[in-house]
Amino acid sequence: HNAPSPAYLEETHERFFLQVREKNPDLPIVMISAPYPKPDSHWIERREIIRETYEKALRAGDKHVYFISGTTLFPELGQDFTPDGTHPSDLGYYYMARRIAPVISKILDGAESFSWQAPEL
Repeated sequence: HNAPSPAYLEETHERFFLQVREKNPDLPIVMISAPYPKPDSHWIERREIIRETYEKALRAGDKHVYFISGTTLFPELGQDFTPDGTHPSDLGYYYMARRIAPVISKILDGAESFSWQAPEL
């Protein structure tokens, strides 16, 4: 969402993912496009860039990558879930959590398949 343009996102998204993946081969990564229930062509292009990174990872055999389309984050109830057209309201975050929670639950159910160590405080 914060990439200045679709071209910039296309140039950086997969490259960043691959850098993270190289150092963390079993780390679960959830890719989520911008939370627009009815995106215009600008946001559709961005979503497809993210989806392509995800699909390439799957084709490469990555079993620890997930994709959630931003079009599925908010229900279509005829109301806005953001106070400014971008940042979710408390209701917006509630609906996002409802959509993302099943994916996180799936990841945690398979938690024995990756290791993670909490940093020392």
